[in-house]
Amino acid sequence: MNQYFVLPLKEHRRLHDRAFRAQQRDQSEVCGALVVDGTGRIELRFLANHSDRSGHFELKRGELRGAAQVARTRGKSVVGTFHSHPVGYAQPSRSDLKVGRVGSLQLIYDVCGRELCLWRVGKAGRSRVAREVPLQLGRRR
Repeated sequence: MNQYFVLPLKEHRRLHDRAFRAQQRDQSEVCGALVVDGTGRIELRFLANHSDRSGHFELKRGELRGAAQVARTRGKSVVGTFHSHPVGYAQPSRSDLKVGRVGSLQLIYDVCGRELCLWRVGKAGRSRVAREVPLQLGRRR
């Protein structure tokens, strides 16, 4: 069975609104933990971007662990991260792949193109690669 994930429209709107404001303010990225329930329904847990560079994000491990603890108490789990690209495509950059854990998911939102893609980080030899994962907007069918 081909597993796919669902991002509710409400979450998609929240991501767009915050990412657009960050882009307009100073070309910064929004980011956070990707929380999923047992049905593949995604919830975005926004966390602080600790990077002081435009077009870059940095999460603190302790904050990610805290989000994972909260998710577990609600019967959910953190399966990766999400972030926006103020300018560029909804594809992982080299630095995105470098910081992503093998097997984890990365949801990337392209603010200009309003494109959203979900990726699984993997390995090919000694390199890290990303493979697109099916993502549906709205309700699960």
